[in-house]
Amino acid sequence: MTQQQRLILTALMWTASFAVIGVMVVTAPEEEPWVRLSEGYPVTRYVDPTSVEAVGPFEVQGSLTTHAPHGAPALFRGGLRHTGRSSFRGPESATLLWTFQADGPIKAQPVFDSDGSAYFGTLAGTFYSVDAQGALRWKADLGAAVYSTALVGKNGLIYVGCDGDRLHAFSADGSRPFSVPTRGDADTGIVEGAEGLVYFAAGSDLWAILHDGTVQWRFEAAEKIFSTPAIGFDGTLYFGAQDDHLYAVDRSGQLRWRFKTNGDNDAAPAIGDDGTIYYGSDDGRVYALARDGTLRWKSEDLGGFVRAPLGLGLDQLVIAGVMGPRPRLTALDGATGQLVWYFPIELADSAQVGVESGVVIDREGRIFFGAFDEHVYALESNGQFRFAFPTRADVDGTPSLPAEAQLVVGADDGTLYAWATEVRPRVESEQVSAAEEPR
Repeated sequence: MTQQQRLILTALMWTASFAVIGVMVVTAPEEEPWVRLSEGYPVTRYVDPTSVEAVGPFEVQGSLTTHAPHGAPALFRGGLRHTGRSSFRGPESATLLWTFQADGPIKAQPVFDSDGSAYFGTLAGTFYSVDAQGALRWKADLGAAVYSTALVGKNGLIYVGCDGDRLHAFSADGSRPFSVPTRGDADTGIVEGAEGLVYFAAGSDLWAILHDGTVQWRFEAAEKIFSTPAIGFDGTLYFGAQDDHLYAVDRSGQLRWRFKTNGDNDAAPAIGDDGTIYYGSDDGRVYALARDGTLRWKSEDLGGFVRAPLGLGLDQLVIAGVMGPRPRLTALDGATGQLVWYFPIELADSAQVGVESGVVIDREGRIFFGAFDEHVYALESNGQFRFAFPTRADVDGTPSLPAEAQLVVGADDGTLYAWATEVRPRVESEQVSAAEEPR
């Protein structure tokens, strides 16, 4: 080969290389928009107080009421206090309305916008929007598991976290205006305070951001936060962490107090009508604290981890799910912590399975929750069995009541189930056999 031929061959090789690079650049996926964390926003680290110290005075911003938030749940547990109460009546029968098949297990509670569209993610990393009839509107690949319960914000944006260390914001049409990078898995529910801040936890951090993703402050706990923060009447945020503490943080990100238990505190707290903070722990107990952080009572050992979000019945009972080996739903006296009743589920062979689903309580006080035995249960307010909704897999997520006489929940088989009261013309001569009665 002559020198001239070698030069021509080399030029052709370089030209081909640049062409390949050019194609890679053109066809590479466009990087999603995201908010870069600016330096200088406040960061508060936990302290190790020798005693509980409250910061006051407390400014009550809400009325002390037993009323449930009106309408379909737009955020975790349907309201800032996480009571689990709904303004709707639940279904009177286990009649399947529709199902939607997603691509992976659903652990998050479905939330809804004003049009009745549902929003939820899966452990396969996909975030879905499904309309009120169960048809797909749009979906987005988040690239990592979604445990986070989304928030439909007052500004119309939908916020959701994922284990890819990001909080994502979506418009109602599925476009993604921004995402916020975090320092750990963003796998708690998202809540929105009265002052317009959006709160969520990722890793060991509690974040406060504006609607546009601008970070206002970040509070660092000692270990991971898996508990969705509840917001009290004065704007204080309450959440548990895996450092065996419940934290109280004010609206500026400053620690008010923290309270120690003997286990991880993954259960989302619930705030009573008088401001009492109730929460469960891996030490098997439920705790009740006053707003200044002092202990009012702690329950007896319930025989398993208490990781499900707590619910507050209309009769002032504190309702807590218990993990194995004796899974059950328990109801405690809100004033004393004494066990009032329990509803047993079949025995489990592991402490890691049981009742991890939070309860939803309809306007008549009836209770709905999921369990690891592939059923969603409906109970009377006194714990008496009404009927069960069968699924094809464990139900660890919290159900939602999006409309009158409807219930929607996701399961580990990747199915979003919707049940409703059966509506049919009454036939006087019709008789229902025992075999046809709801379970």
